[in-house]
Amino acid sequence: MQTRTPAHAAAYARYWRNSLSDAELGKGALSKRHAEALEPFQWRNGKPGLIDESVVKTCFADEPEDVVTVELLIRPFVYRRRVEHGVSKSDGLPEVLTPLTTPVALARDGRLFPLPGTVVPRDLLEPQDKNIYTIGELAELDQFLTESGVPGAEDLPAALEDANEEAFVQLWTDYLAGSNALLGQVCPDWPESGQADFARMDYGFWEKSTSIRGFSYHIRQLYDHMRSSAPTVPLFERFASESELEVEPRLPANGQFAERLAHSSDKYPLAPSQREALSHFLAGKHGDILAVNGPPGTGKTTLVLSVVATLWAKAALNDDAPPVILATSTNNQAVTNILDAFEDEFAKGSGPFADRWLPDIKSYGAYFPSKAAAEKLPPGKYQLKEFFEAVESEEYIERARVNYLDAANLALPELESLDVDSVIAALRRRLGEHAASLARLGSAWTDCETIRQQLVKIASASPQEMELRLHQAKNDFAAAEAVRAAWLRFLAEEHWLKSLLGFLPGIHRSRMAAAQYHILQHWPGDAPTERWRTLDDIGSDVTALFNRTKKARDEAQKLTMNYGLVVQNLADAEARWRDLLTKLGFEGDVHQATLPDVDNWSDRSVRFPIFQLAVHYWEGRWLSAISALGDLQSEKRKNGRAAMEKRWQRRMMLTPCVVMTCFRLPAEMKTSKATAGGFVDNYLYDFADLLIVDEAGQVLPEVAGASFALARQGLVIGDTLQIPPIWSIPRAVDVGNLHEAGLLDRAGDTAAAYELLATKGKLAASGSVMRVAQVASRWHSAPDMARGMFLSEHRRCFDEIISYSNRLCYHGKLIPMRGLRLRRSPEEEQALPLPSMGYLHIDGIAVKGNGGSRCNQLEADTIAAWLAEHRERLEARYGKPLSQVVGVISPFAGQVRAIRQACQQRGIAVEGDDGLTIGTVHALQGAARPVVLFSPVYSKHADGQFIDKDPSLLNVAVSRAKDAFLVFGDMDVLSLAASTTPRGLLADMLFAEGTNALEFATPARADLTTVGTSLQQLLDAPEHDPYLKMVLQNAKLEVHIVTPWIRPGCMEEAGALEAMADAVRRGVQVKVYADGFSNTHDQDSSRRKVKQLDFDQQLAKLSQHGVEPVVVNRVHSKLVIADGTYYCVGSFNWFSAQRDPRYARSESSLAYLGSGLKKEIEVQLQNLSRRAVIRRPAERA
Repeated sequence: MQTRTPAHAAAYARYWRNSLSDAELGKGALSKRHAEALEPFQWRNGKPGLIDESVVKTCFADEPEDVVTVELLIRPFVYRRRVEHGVSKSDGLPEVLTPLTTPVALARDGRLFPLPGTVVPRDLLEPQDKNIYTIGELAELDQFLTESGVPGAEDLPAALEDANEEAFVQLWTDYLAGSNALLGQVCPDWPESGQADFARMDYGFWEKSTSIRGFSYHIRQLYDHMRSSAPTVPLFERFASESELEVEPRLPANGQFAERLAHSSDKYPLAPSQREALSHFLAGKHGDILAVNGPPGTGKTTLVLSVVATLWAKAALNDDAPPVILATSTNNQAVTNILDAFEDEFAKGSGPFADRWLPDIKSYGAYFPSKAAAEKLPPGKYQLKEFFEAVESEEYIERARVNYLDAANLALPELESLDVDSVIAALRRRLGEHAASLARLGSAWTDCETIRQQLVKIASASPQEMELRLHQAKNDFAAAEAVRAAWLRFLAEEHWLKSLLGFLPGIHRSRMAAAQYHILQHWPGDAPTERWRTLDDIGSDVTALFNRTKKARDEAQKLTMNYGLVVQNLADAEARWRDLLTKLGFEGDVHQATLPDVDNWSDRSVRFPIFQLAVHYWEGRWLSAISALGDLQSEKRKNGRAAMEKRWQRRMMLTPCVVMTCFRLPAEMKTSKATAGGFVDNYLYDFADLLIVDEAGQVLPEVAGASFALARQGLVIGDTLQIPPIWSIPRAVDVGNLHEAGLLDRAGDTAAAYELLATKGKLAASGSVMRVAQVASRWHSAPDMARGMFLSEHRRCFDEIISYSNRLCYHGKLIPMRGLRLRRSPEEEQALPLPSMGYLHIDGIAVKGNGGSRCNQLEADTIAAWLAEHRERLEARYGKPLSQVVGVISPFAGQVRAIRQACQQRGIAVEGDDGLTIGTVHALQGAARPVVLFSPVYSKHADGQFIDKDPSLLNVAVSRAKDAFLVFGDMDVLSLAASTTPRGLLADMLFAEGTNALEFATPARADLTTVGTSLQQLLDAPEHDPYLKMVLQNAKLEVHIVTPWIRPGCMEEAGALEAMADAVRRGVQVKVYADGFSNTHDQDSSRRKVKQLDFDQQLAKLSQHGVEPVVVNRVHSKLVIADGTYYCVGSFNWFSAQRDPRYARSESSLAYLGSGLKKEIEVQLQNLSRRAVIRRPAERA
């Protein structure tokens, strides 16, 4: 295994840098602006591989004379968005699409040599984290590149020397054939499926490889600088290390009591697992990385706030420079989630120390976005760099000083002299007093626990038992003393002549009897007379008895005496503990208070006041520091390391954490360094006290790795059981980059070595920052989960919802804290009676859309219709706009587009801040909604395993829902999934209660309403019953009736039984499909037997009338099918629906008629055949 060395870390810097470069080359969906920045080209004289002389001149213009080739990236095929009436449609499709990118070498004679590395750009392939247009799947690209790849010039120098035109033509012939093969495997339905949206252009695009900046430009620059300057960066070296540290013992529960100085809330304490994570973080050291595994809704952000508060307060207590804390993630959504918490979740408190003493500061976090990202933000939403520009002015400083001293005058009336320095000193004194209180509490409890442990060691019994043992020991010793006295009396009183003649048998027996007579009356318990052969034997046992009981008595006395002393010590320690709690104003019963109780109270009543004191201490320190600067404008222009460090620390006095993406962070930590040749770039290596990476399970190691070189300690928070990153590097390319960096040996079993590397989490094709941090962590709080700390208390979802994730991913480790869904009031239930885990069965059809991604139009239309109908009730129930109440998730980008368009058609906004969030699971990562709708897309026509490939997809989807998770899809497909799969487990939970089924009429399927097909809507039993009789009367070959439930007497009540019998007599085959589980299931065994008997009787009745009953497993469709031309589908249960209007529910169906239904009917019948579990021929009934 590789060792942790700077050279090894440098190799990873090279590897990650190259991986980023490869990812930047692979952009296929281009905006109009991006496309206009590229240079178009056409083949010279129509010959592939020969490019115009003007392009050659441009490319070699700035190159030395001896440069033979320059490397370009070409996009040989360009497709532009079609327009309608001169205007592009705003449907989310890219303006320009380039399905292939190829690195090429351009020679001075205009020849282009294709190099290995042609790919379909990653941003055009499923899976995706954005709702963008896709044309294929990443798995297919990986397979193609692994098995063959597109041919290119493997030996460029040899190809250049070969002037043979035939060889050059063959090179391009092979390249074009390989490109077509690549497109054919990865995008089999494209461009044909996209012809309605895109038109092929007669040119391609080229760009010089060295001119490509891209999002990762600043990260790549930092990697390059690290490789050239070899800085000392212990945290980066740990991040790059492949070795796992030995797992260290966990700290005790409620450990680091006094070190956990500050807390962000005066209302809610930390949960036990949050507290444990904070304690272990504080035990870290320079170069340490701690992974905190945070499942959904377990308070990851709350932990971050307490970490920041504690470090800020610790520096204030020690009168140090403020800690520089940077928080980052992979995208702006993730980092703004952190910022929102810094503004909303840091409590303001009450009284004179509440909130801020300086004006115009609204958050404890600052945001450094890119210029483009900043332009998209609402004005004033976050504290950007402009915030610091504004406060670092003479006008603000003077205004701030007045505000600060006015507030201090109210809070610190004891101060005789009111100036900034005296306020700072007074605040620090108070801070020290509070910290000392924490230390005394921790010490007092430790004293109690230490003495309790002493009691455990010296006393294995209760005090009462110890008294009994001492009493018994004293009694035993008293008896032994009596025995000894009797023995001595016997010896003293015996005649000397008996002793002299003791060898005679008669006298010996007499002496033994006399001796026993004297001592046995006093001997405690049974005496060992069987081994007494001589008086010496008796004397020896008497002595042993005396010594043994004396020792036992002495030990019992000592133990009791020591126990009494320790008990008194414990009483004294507990008295000190209670006295301390009373003096500090503990709100609970001081006689029953434990350390966990006091820890909770301390968070709100001691640590939060410490945070408030630290806030105002640092405000004063900032006023003092900024006032001492002198020329403010001159200071802002300085960018040397010393000036930059002071600026960062000064700004941290106002906002203890600055947030930005990993792409932006290196640029903000860049400095200038004076050299003999002028100023050169440098970076603040090993400077920031803490780097926090949030949502780290989604962050690529190459994206965040460089940031670890800029900090001293890392806190990595995320969950590898939620959404993984979107990897941009195919495996075949990844292997090549590892070889090139010297991280993967070309000899030996490369595949096995690669898989071993993959387990470390560092690979660009499969890794994540969270996995890297898990490997690097020194602690492991949940042995059957990943390394690092584990947050276990879940508060977001109802227990019924989070139990799905708990069973699917977390081995039951989550502790649901919100409770089961309760009926808050009858009015609330009536307003919106949604189940926690609900579903609406939709008989839709899954197809591949124009982009190659799956979609199900009926699911999309039904979701839009349901939202439109329930919008008012949802908004009234939650008092918020629909966009803040509901989120819609689908695994497929094509379905996301279909749902967005369907919602727009019904007047539901989907764009902007007020638009409904509709997307893949990434759209709600790190966020939540009261109600989440899930569109699985798969149908009987096209099932697939994509949803089951990775449990994270459904784990995230379900856990976004606070109150209700509703599945809108084909339940017949879901119910066929194995119970061990994510979909199968979901099916088990959805179908556990009949009340989980939603009632809503689905729209008509557009693909079935074609020419030659008529459509009729049926409402309730008065229209359904005549329809069924009509079908039975008109049918000539076969009739299939799917009714999940059969209610005794219903077939007769509807007149269906006789109608079916008549059809059978005419030679028509009639089958009735019913769900065995639904008709017989009951928790009560006696009721279950009754239901089974009733069901059997109904099946027998059908058989007696010539109808073939078919028992099926978990069927949800309600269908009538006949002769390949009748197809009726809806919510009406044909043989269980109530006919009495007083009890009947509103039910509807869509009845299609026509010859174009044969394919649909065939799919439905095949599905019924697959799920049939018992067939009951008439003769067996």
